[in-house]
Amino acid sequence: MRSFSKTSILLCLFFLLVFITAYALEEDIKPKNIRVISLTGSSISFEWEPATDDSVKGYQLYKYDIQNTESNPILTIDGKSSTSCSYDFAEHLFDDNNTLYLKIGSINTNNMYISGSMSDLFTIITDSCSAVPSTNEVMVGDTVQYAVYFKNLHDAISASFTLDYDPLVVQPVDTSGSPISPGDLFANGLTVVNWDAENGSILFSISQQENIQPYNGDGILGYIDFKALNEGEPNIQLSNTKYVSAVDGDIHQLAYHYLIPSQQQFSIIPQPNTIAVNVAAKLQYKNALDGIKIIVTNANNEIVTISDMVVENLVQVTLLPGTYTLKATAPGHLDLAKTNITIDETSAQIDLGTLIAGDANNDNQIDEQDLAILRNEYLNKVSTTDSDFNGDGIVDLIDLTILGINYHKTGN
Repeated sequence: MRSFSKTSILLCLFFLLVFITAYALEEDIKPKNIRVISLTGSSISFEWEPATDDSVKGYQLYKYDIQNTESNPILTIDGKSSTSCSYDFAEHLFDDNNTLYLKIGSINTNNMYISGSMSDLFTIITDSCSAVPSTNEVMVGDTVQYAVYFKNLHDAISASFTLDYDPLVVQPVDTSGSPISPGDLFANGLTVVNWDAENGSILFSISQQENIQPYNGDGILGYIDFKALNEGEPNIQLSNTKYVSAVDGDIHQLAYHYLIPSQQQFSIIPQPNTIAVNVAAKLQYKNALDGIKIIVTNANNEIVTISDMVVENLVQVTLLPGTYTLKATAPGHLDLAKTNITIDETSAQIDLGTLIAGDANNDNQIDEQDLAILRNEYLNKVSTTDSDFNGDGIVDLIDLTILGINYHKTGN
């Protein structure tokens, strides 16, 4: 067996300490959580949390030359405690593709860039009126804020948009019963939010109330905090942007709109020290796990992850050590949950049990509404198969029998 001398071990510990110290110092000299708070056709505004290292005396905004990989300062922000800046960009700053690349870094008392303090890249595209920062990696469990920005409103008194995303990769953070917080446009307005968490879609509508003052110009309609659940691309898309004009009372399509990320458009990478767990669950009268999902929540009832990755009839879930609630869901079946499940390095497999069949409308109870759906499908009045509880491709006496066996049962 190979042995190590005390000197070798001390050297390893020394270099490890140097690495950790260097990493900590690099984090101290950077402005943190940089986010775009405003963007128009001629200007951009940033906010951030200040650096903590005493060597930092201010910050600079840099134009980044993506071809030559060079950064040139275009704005100096004095003061270590500064937390924001605005910049009016001129046409000559843009390249042939109408694109401008920006970064923010820290400077010392001599207005010199402090090595290692540069932020990630922000990309401004003028011809499509969009702010699309470059790809960045976000760890599972992190939260990224987006703002929905409306441009060139004319006498607007209400507005709406649709936001789509991949629900297996990210989920909005529920704030006070809604996934979206109003922005500066119609901040105290009346809102309607239709949130389809399962399919990853939000319809947000807001209207002024009482002393209505038509709005002209640009502004942020709403903020959304997305929590990264799993590896992958979140595919966040903004569409169906509309507003009602006080002039004619009609709905107008908005030509100019975009998302403003507080960080970059992002890919999600796994957390270190995560544990891969196999979750065993069965569908009562089916051999395959058709449509099954495992939803994991923490002690605060916040969604930690959602998985539909089935391998050899087991659903694979990746989690940090901790205590969770695991819930299995599947179309046509009652939910099945277990609470206070401790995940650690010994957690190879979790057995949830069998999901009860018969919930045709997926409201987590089996009752006369499910019977009505089965009757319609039994008589071939509709073409869906919501009540094909045994998965044989036909709604018949067997499915009626299954519903009868489980009638008036509810999920947990």
